[in-house]
Amino acid sequence: MMPLGKMKETRFPSRLLTVSEVAGQLRLHPMTIRRMLNRGQIRAFRLGRAIRIDPEAVATFLETSGRPGGSAGSLSSASPGHQPVHRGGRR
Repeated sequence: MMPLGKMKETRFPSRLLTVSEVAGQLRLHPMTIRRMLNRGQIRAFRLGRAIRIDPEAVATFLETSGRPGGSAGSLSSASPGHQPVHRGGRR
């Protein structure tokens, strides 16, 4: 175990949103949000079976998708270390 003084500090958002909360805010169906997550358009965290979304990721999506010349489909490369959230099962 690493001593506390040597641990890397990680900043977590003060509040993570659920798929339903994001869908409500954007006035979209939750399945639409899940598809956007699977395509990597919005960054998310998987905690067990639960999916949680940083509000900053939603804001980034809205800023980028609303620009002329920018499209929601081009966001998958916005964060190089990010892996899209995929559910098990068929594709």
